Amino acid sequence: MNFRKSWVLAGMTGLAGFAVAGCGVSNPPVSASSIAHHIIQAQSRIKTSHSIMSLSIKGLPTGSMKQTIHLWTKSPDMARSTVDINGHQQVISVSNGHTITILNQANKTYMKIPVPKGSALGAQNPALLTTALSHILSQNHVSLVNTSAQIATHPTYELKLTPKKANQSFGFSSMTLWIDKQTYQPLAVNLTVKLPGGQTMNESLRYLSIQDNIAVPAGTFNLQIPPGAHKMAIPGLPASSSQASR
Repeated sequence: MNFRKSWVLAGMTGLAGFAVAGCGVSNPPVSASSIAHHIIQAQSRIKTSHSIMSLSIKGLPTGSMKQTIHLWTKSPDMARSTVDINGHQQVISVSNGHTITILNQANKTYMKIPVPKGSALGAQNPALLTTALSHILSQNHVSLVNTSAQIATHPTYELKLTPKKANQSFGFSSMTLWIDKQTYQPLAVNLTVKLPGGQTMNESLRYLSIQDNIAVPAGTFNLQIPPGAHKMAIPGLPASSSQASR
């Protein structure tokens, strides 16, 4: 679940770190498709980014959860996320496009997951963000529902996404994005997911800080596994594959 959250942050989430896109001087009519186009164009201009996000999750079997996520990215395929859960840093993940290393500091365990080329597991990587966004926008009905909404005093476009092929029993149900009118940065995301048994999980993501094309501190994408940490098996992979990822 923690890795999936990192993806939501980093990959779906991954929506993190869009660059500034100009609207042009002719002020053409605003539509959902034109906003989506600007978002994709903006993302392609990002070389490095640092985002801080607040994630609130409701509807989990264990109740509610609050997370703070710091995400660093560097083109073409480097990413690092740290996840503080309920005020305590617990999960760190680093991806280089070939392997994702996930360290759970709470129980001193870690995994190294090989990432097949084009896999959704690597969606937090900058090289795949544009592809992931294009897929999300193409697989959903996108509607512009509000042009006067504000997030933290920033004027935004409010977009509603609903699946073109809805799953009646479980899975993604709807998503709302608030996009900054000037920068085309996502400022907030609300996601509703259907769970087995008819329950619903709601995720609310707010971007607290976004910096693009900045210097990345040395060593950001290095993750040292602490002595005594236990390597966990990777579900669905043969033991030989898990061992090979050392």
